[in-house]
This record gives sequence, C-alpha cells and structure tokens, in this order.
Amino acid sequence: MGLRAVLDDNSAISARLQELVVKESKTGAESLLLQVAQRGYTYPSESSFRIFDDPRETALQIISGILNNNLKGIPREIIIEWEARKRRRELSSIFDPHNLLDSIYWLLADAVVMYTVKICKYHRCQRPFVATNERMEYCPPSIEPGKEIDPLNPPVSPCLNRAKQNKFRNKKRKRRGKKR
Repeated sequence: MGLRAVLDDNSAISARLQELVVKESKTGAESLLLQVAQRGYTYPSESSFRIFDDPRETALQIISGILNNNLKGIPREIIIEWEARKRRRELSSIFDPHNLLDSIYWLLADAVVMYTVKICKYHRCQRPFVATNERMEYCPPSIEPGKEIDPLNPPVSPCLNRAKQNKFRNKKRKRRGKKR
C-alpha cells in the first residue's frame, strides 16, 4: 500500500486512501475495508478502519492497526550485556520469536517507526533492507548467528564493495581510453 512512504504528503495520502473500499456502517459513518495479512493465518482477513478528517491520521490508524494486530503475543525482554564499543555493560532489548512471521513483523514495525526501508542501490541486488541512517544506500552484510563482531573492523556490505570495485574499474577503463 505504501502509506508510510507518503506520510508527509497529504495529497499523496488522500490519493492512496481513495483507492480503498469504503463501506457505510449502520450508524451512517464511513469506514475503509482492507484485506490485511494476519499472523498465524494463511489468507488475509478483512479489517475495518475509521476514516478521519485528516488523511494522515487515517493512514497512521491503518499502519498502527495492522502492525499492532500482528505484534500481539511477541515476547520482548530487556537484558544486560557487554557493549564492546562502550567497554561497559548496557541494557539491550531482545525478543524471542516463535516463528519467522514474528521476526518479520518485529522488523517491519521497527522499520516503520525508527528507520526506513530502502532498496539496495547495487544493480544486481535490488533487495529491500532496513536503513539505520539516511546515508545507507546498500544492504548491510549478513551476520552469522553467534559470531562476535569486531567493533574496530566491522563487516562491509558485499554490495557496497562490488559497487566501489565497478566504479574503480570504470575509471581505470576511461583513463586507458584517453591515453591511446
């Protein structure tokens, strides 16, 4: 649906909301009917969302309604662990997913609230990833479970590496062409 991407543009939100099915209730109030994924079920279910005067408020209600419905029952815990960069113990938030969908909705909720979801800029990858800052253009490297990360020598994105190598090779080819 892409509501999160257009939250700061009321005309774009209005255009997206107009594409949705509007149903009139017994009280005469209109609501939006959406087919939404529901964790634990194979097929989407129909959900009804109230229409507000402000299109942004309607979009926020839809986004939070879908995510909250799918985040129910996901256990979260605060633990104390060693933070190598700070060289001291710090609080960390962890969760224990029961299945893959728990993990997907947890990451999706974090992406919607704190970060943005981007598409990897490397032409052969094009995978979506959660960008933890605005400057990220390439997907992050995969990290093996249980493997310690050296804070002084963090892993590099393979896609970023390939893009840099291609750029270097193209410059080298151009320089060779000018010399001849």
